[in-house]
Amino acid sequence: MKEKVDEMDNVGKFMFGVGALIQYKDTDEILVIKRAPAEQYTTFNDEKWELLYGRKAQNEEIEETLVREIREEVGMSDIAILRAIRIWHFYRGERKSENELIGVTFWCRTNEREVSLSLEHTDYKWVNSADALKLISVDGIKKDVEIFRDKKKELGIGFSPIDRNYRYL
Repeated sequence: MKEKVDEMDNVGKFMFGVGALIQYKDTDEILVIKRAPAEQYTTFNDEKWELLYGRKAQNEEIEETLVREIREEVGMSDIAILRAIRIWHFYRGERKSENELIGVTFWCRTNEREVSLSLEHTDYKWVNSADALKLISVDGIKKDVEIFRDKKKELGIGFSPIDRNYRYL
């Protein structure tokens, strides 16, 4: 019994987060949101453009967290969760357990264009994925957009014929 207790002492304690890359209908437009300044809300990624991210509460299902965070941060309820894009891991500040965050970014789609921002953000834009990559400066967030862009091209969704890589069977 002593071994199991010692083993459990080494189990990690960390936060789990979700991200949402929200696509408008079947277009190349995605929602980017701008973090509030540090003095207004938080010191993390203040005044940077990003996708939507949030932390999971204890005993909350992952999809439930995603839907809640979307509703809280941008006021949207017409959301389809299409697929997971990427699993990520980083420290939100100093490298210690209370700052460790592991999460998954999901590709979501909506028919809504209206956004109602929480106090966490000050601005939003619907932009194509190329413009999103120009606005976003955080490498991990850029990676989410790049994966979305590559997957859309592979599937031939929402791009003009000039931009598609046609494949013949």
